[in-house]
Amino acid sequence: MSGMVAFFRRSGGAPVAAEAQAPRPAEPRTLIVSSLYGTGWTPVEGDGMLPPSKHLHLGRLDRYYDDAAGLLPAATVRHWEGSDVGVRYSGGVIVWARLWMFRTASGQSVAALSLGVNAPGSDERGTPPDDASYLRFLESLVDLLNTCRSLEVALGGVSLERRIDELGTETGVEQPFGVSRECHQLVAGPRLPDSCVGDERRLLIERLVYRTHRELQPSVETFDRPAELNKRPGATVVVGPYVSLMFGMGKEEGNTAFVSVAQLVASAARLRYIGDEAHRNLRYFRDAQRRPQGRALPDAEKRRILGTVADALGDLELELSFSVEAAADISLLVPSVRVTSYHDTLFVQMGLRRKFRIVSRMLRRLARSIHAETTSLEARDRHGEDDRRRRWEAAYLYLATIPLAAALALGYLGMNASQVVSDRSMWADEYRGVYLAIGGVVLGAVVMPGIVWVVQLVRRAVQAQRRERWERVTMRVRDVTR
Repeated sequence: MSGMVAFFRRSGGAPVAAEAQAPRPAEPRTLIVSSLYGTGWTPVEGDGMLPPSKHLHLGRLDRYYDDAAGLLPAATVRHWEGSDVGVRYSGGVIVWARLWMFRTASGQSVAALSLGVNAPGSDERGTPPDDASYLRFLESLVDLLNTCRSLEVALGGVSLERRIDELGTETGVEQPFGVSRECHQLVAGPRLPDSCVGDERRLLIERLVYRTHRELQPSVETFDRPAELNKRPGATVVVGPYVSLMFGMGKEEGNTAFVSVAQLVASAARLRYIGDEAHRNLRYFRDAQRRPQGRALPDAEKRRILGTVADALGDLELELSFSVEAAADISLLVPSVRVTSYHDTLFVQMGLRRKFRIVSRMLRRLARSIHAETTSLEARDRHGEDDRRRRWEAAYLYLATIPLAAALALGYLGMNASQVVSDRSMWADEYRGVYLAIGGVVLGAVVMPGIVWVVQLVRRAVQAQRRERWERVTMRVRDVTR
């Protein structure tokens, strides 16, 4: 349990001045392996979430993390003794375990498991007996990293995945269902032995970063070594896409790196969620282009679908900006070159910059397609309005002839009585031609708009067939080139 203070904040309330005057004991050498897992949970307001400075010793950076408490991850933590940890690992001795639940400003939850591990034969402060034992212990960490990555750990006789679900429920997570594929692991420990140099050091680092025991040929490194963090004598800081190594660094640097990993793992999980939602909206958009059961989808239904997708894209772009892009720069919150150096390097190594650009382009292109389809619908609406206007104009034109026909009939019937034969009825056959002419004019006023409507209907059908043939060709080209 003495190694616990290497990573976590002391709970004592001694004054700073008195603490500075007291003799400082040697730093313990307990090595800490932390695995942080992304989740797809939607949290609500819960209890127990405190700023990271309440759980971790951050040194002089405490006040900056407290000032930015609303923008940096808040956390709650549960503790276990080493004897309560069940794991298939024999390369070292686990002395304690911590289970964390982080919640970021975007609402994303991140679970984390921290294990304090000592080399076999270490004293009560975690110091290994010799350099050879320490190197063998470091090589055995590959097995522990892989075991933690696959969640093959038990805490108090309960599986790690179930413990994460329980802690998520306690902190207000709605319907926890386990962790997602995002994971980053952090190994923080004392400096590497001076005897470990050259190919031996390179091979040890590569095995830990790649989590493998296989022999690796010398090649260009795909991971990064932040220059600002490797300036300290004896420091070895390596940042990979899935594993970070911090040997020979102070506990403040290890704790700030722990917070940065939680922030960026949450961003990675949020970015994957935004990408999945973009694909789901793309499928929804494609549904608006299809013709179910050989019939065209009504324009009103298309507008409803396009409106729903456009609204969802606006929300996703906002999420992308504030959940991923805003997390890329921590220098605005914590003015520390070392913190910024590790945070920026990890952001690049995890591929968040590249993934952010890809997802951002996806959203923009989908938005442009929706805009083009909406413009097409508006053009068809305007064309339909013109057709309706023409029909009404034809109806008005022929309806205007009815008063003329009525005037002719009434004028004929109202002629001078001397010109009307008294023994002839108004329905006599001699008047049939006049009545037929008047009836033809009235009938034309009714039939002509219908004729115009039929002509417009035939014309729209021909245009729809041409558009369908064109869309069929373009969709086939898209499928081939995709």
